[in-house]
Amino acid sequence: MFIDAVNHVIETKKRGAFIVDIEDILYQKIPHIGLVYIVTHDLAEKGQLYISEYGEKLKNRVLFATFPRTGNSFLRQYFEDITNIVTGSDMDFSATYEVCLNGFKGEGYLDDRVWIQKSHYPMQTFHVGMSKANRVITTIRNPLDTTISCYELFCTHMQSFCFSDQYYEEKRDHFTKFLQSNLIAYQQYVKQLQEESLEQGVPFYYVRYEDLLVKPQETLEELFKYMLGVENIEGTLIQQQIVKAVKKMNKGKTIYKIQQIGINKHRKKFNDDMIDWVAKELHWFNHYFGYTKSNDDENSFDILQYDQTNSGQDIYLQYLYHNIDAMKQSLSGNVEKWFTVYRPEKAMKYMIDFQGPINLP
Repeated sequence: MFIDAVNHVIETKKRGAFIVDIEDILYQKIPHIGLVYIVTHDLAEKGQLYISEYGEKLKNRVLFATFPRTGNSFLRQYFEDITNIVTGSDMDFSATYEVCLNGFKGEGYLDDRVWIQKSHYPMQTFHVGMSKANRVITTIRNPLDTTISCYELFCTHMQSFCFSDQYYEEKRDHFTKFLQSNLIAYQQYVKQLQEESLEQGVPFYYVRYEDLLVKPQETLEELFKYMLGVENIEGTLIQQQIVKAVKKMNKGKTIYKIQQIGINKHRKKFNDDMIDWVAKELHWFNHYFGYTKSNDDENSFDILQYDQTNSGQDIYLQYLYHNIDAMKQSLSGNVEKWFTVYRPEKAMKYMIDFQGPINLP
């Protein structure tokens, strides 16, 4: 399998890099699928998009920084299906050859042949080099589903393996330690990524995985307006591509098999003590991103419950206001500052109390 994946990447590279203008995505045509493209465009001057000379540095690059198992491959496939432009990654190919073999041909690409680059920064992972971006996005997912997805991946090293409910009962102590370490790291990850973006003056935009399931077209249209720095995509080709991509994903045509489609689908795998711990320790996270209901707000999900005295109304759904500010900065053209990845001195150590793979059922 590994050799097949290596040959797949080599064959892709042999085809070469081709210049493509982002304006084509908006109004004219989509590149041929499966090639690595040089993306050239300029959004800083009056919002004009144009083809520049080969070799000129990109003036709009997007860093897609995510915590593992929060929907990054799901959204990354949307990016490629909508634009036909290969997404890059700063992960070492030896650690990601499975997703490459399944369809992601840009593993290890950090240069201007990719517009959107995936990373797990600021986690200390298998980075292959440094790169820069002047727009940042990240996916957010509710803590219960994230924990299950992480646990099953880290235990098996397989993308789509599922443990039975009985297995979670048998491994309760081990699973509880994993949950606590993993979610402490997750909350730290989100806060640090936001703080670094603000420090460097780079716009930073949140995408909730649940919104990609519940209202994918609306979510993707807003996201592309942010990434492209345009106020409206109504009637453009990019909007048509979004509609097609949503229909494709709804038919289950994904890079790898999704375990189960749904929200809060794993709750029964957690006991009451674990739920109480998540509610207490991730109070900021659950309120900031709307993973608790308040006054039947349509933008929230009833994942964790809090009493009135511990409601956290001051931070409730604050990510929405953060996204509004990020959109304003992107549309204003104030994107001359760059977010640098990878910075070793800033990397958070993923100190998870976990001993690696355990016996499979």
